[in-house]
Amino acid sequence: ITTFTPELRGTCHFGDIYDVKFPRNCSEIFVTASVQDIRVWNANQKQEILRIRVPNLACYAIDITRSGSHILSAWSDGK
Repeated sequence: ITTFTPELRGTCHFGDIYDVKFPRNCSEIFVTASVQDIRVWNANQKQEILRIRVPNLACYAIDITRSGSHILSAWSDGK
């Protein structure tokens, strides 16, 4: 098919989700922690906007700084 164009319609975590956080005073963006990655989502558009992937580790906890400019994370390696 010469006119076929692949398009990503949706994404999801493939394993357990260990934590979910919303930035202070913001319900449009949220962050999830799971097996091998952290993902930042746009709730209004129902779309993943950033993926931080760390193979062979699980992210068990996340937090967002008060300013919303940084994500803090705790991984299964204990570092």
